[in-house]
Amino acid sequence: MPIYERGYLELREEERPGRPSWLVLPLVEAGAWIRNRKLLVLWFACVIPFLVLVVRLFMALSLVALDGSAPRPGRMPHVFLGNPRSMEFYSGPLLEFSLLPVLVFLAATAVRTISLDRKTGALELYFTRPISPFRYILGRWCGAALAVASVTAVPALLVWLAGALAAPDWSFLEETLWIPGRILLQGGFFALVMGIWVAAISSVTSSPRTSQILWAGFLAVMHLVFSGGLRRFLRESWPVQLSPWGILQRVGEAILGVKPEVPLSLPLCVALSVLLSVLAYLVLRRNLKPLEVVG
Repeated sequence: MPIYERGYLELREEERPGRPSWLVLPLVEAGAWIRNRKLLVLWFACVIPFLVLVVRLFMALSLVALDGSAPRPGRMPHVFLGNPRSMEFYSGPLLEFSLLPVLVFLAATAVRTISLDRKTGALELYFTRPISPFRYILGRWCGAALAVASVTAVPALLVWLAGALAAPDWSFLEETLWIPGRILLQGGFFALVMGIWVAAISSVTSSPRTSQILWAGFLAVMHLVFSGGLRRFLRESWPVQLSPWGILQRVGEAILGVKPEVPLSLPLCVALSVLLSVLAYLVLRRNLKPLEVVG
């Protein structure tokens, strides 16, 4: 039966000024995460490093409040807890321990969206409304970026805010006022670059399961191969971490202003990030171009 006989054209609406219809896509996607109990449990599991960071934060602040002095590097409790007034305190969960949470959470959410729309025929419904292919890509890109930020930058900002509210005086806020800006810049870069990668991989196939496998192969397998196997085989440092995650980690270290752990050139990593993002957008346009005639 043709699609117009099923009443789908009755849902066509005119685009309202000031409210682009593509904004509905990331909002609906975020609402689906919140209403799904399994995804909420998965989100809490993915932010465990930040929950541990909150415990360390309150313990460090309580020690300072008890003795009335700033933490000294030679004291064992502060060596273990870290200094919440430094960026190194927040960079661990943001860079070193975020690969697995980002991989798992995106595999369960954003990487399935476009492939699921292709499988269920929802793309045709979107394109019969005032949502062009470009705006559809933009909406799914924003949805994937929101998923990345929800397990990286947003928890880090909440940890800093908890420290600012729990500090005994205003000195914590005065000394760390520059930290949220760095976290926002790093989180925005991570979210935008990785969001377009996720959307591109999701558009390759109409099977959500296959898109999850491709995502794991793109991020996890390449990182393990470049960072682990080739390091032992080549016994060199500069080429072995040239994985997608290693590139993002090096740029993130520069934005946060911490000591780089990835031995790669910063201009090279920035150029590769832009190049991979452009290639991902071209993949998106190519996979969605045949569907433009529907609109």
